[in-house]
Amino acid sequence: NPQRAVGSVKRILVADDEAGIIVHLGEMLRCKGFQVIVARDGRQALALAKRHEPHLLILDLMMPELDGLQTLERLREHPRFRKLPVWLYTGRSLGDQESRRLALHAVPVLSKVEHQALLRKLDETFPGTASLS
Repeated sequence: NPQRAVGSVKRILVADDEAGIIVHLGEMLRCKGFQVIVARDGRQALALAKRHEPHLLILDLMMPELDGLQTLERLREHPRFRKLPVWLYTGRSLGDQESRRLALHAVPVLSKVEHQALLRKLDETFPGTASLS
């Protein structure tokens, strides 16, 4: 529940295997006042989620070990993470099967090239964070 974060620093776990994306997204989120935790693949994302209990998880769709969908499905197996907001972040369009799997979880899919959409979604999810630039 993102509301538990009101009045405190919000932790966002970002899972992506591309270093450039991690650096860019991390800078963008830190500038908005978020604490950023970084995972390089799905397995690491699951371990870090358990350790840090983030307020939001942003998953790359295409990662080694476990892809974003597999990571999401494993995460949802744990009762304490069933309501954790999770967003998929991808540079490509989804196939029909991926879209159907995502529909089961009601997870937003954001484009890696549409940064303003990500910032708007952050502002909706965490009202009161730094205003959009």
